[in-house]
Amino acid sequence: MDWHFVAAGLIVGVLVGLTGIGGSSLLAPLLILLLGVKPIVAVGTDLAYSVPTKLLAAYLHGKQATIDRAWVKMLLIGGVPGVLAGVALLAVLRAHADLAHSSLDWGRDSAGLRGDGFRRAAGLARSGRHGVGARRGW
Repeated sequence: MDWHFVAAGLIVGVLVGLTGIGGSSLLAPLLILLLGVKPIVAVGTDLAYSVPTKLLAAYLHGKQATIDRAWVKMLLIGGVPGVLAGVALLAVLRAHADLAHSSLDWGRDSAGLRGDGFRRAAGLARSGRHGVGARRGW
């Protein structure tokens, strides 16, 4: 068991519980920048992590009567097709363009945030696990 990942989950869980900020906005960058996970793996891992934590949070908010079900319905009417369209668009872009980076890589690189420096600064070894070192000389 890699305790860096356990610590990341704990830190993100506490921050989500305290602030209500979505864990995905915290966990995916943490996995990519500090733990060296490939962006596509970080997104999938993040989704698998977020589903149980969001279900628990939704249950607790339901018990506190802090959910507007009409708003949820309207958000889902737009959100579900939006997610499907985004995934389809990414598949088209990957199939028809020579994308050296995923969209997350591009955003990180354009901001000047290379993963290696963050991992070295955090003292994390390049282990080859979880996508570390899997591409572009990492």
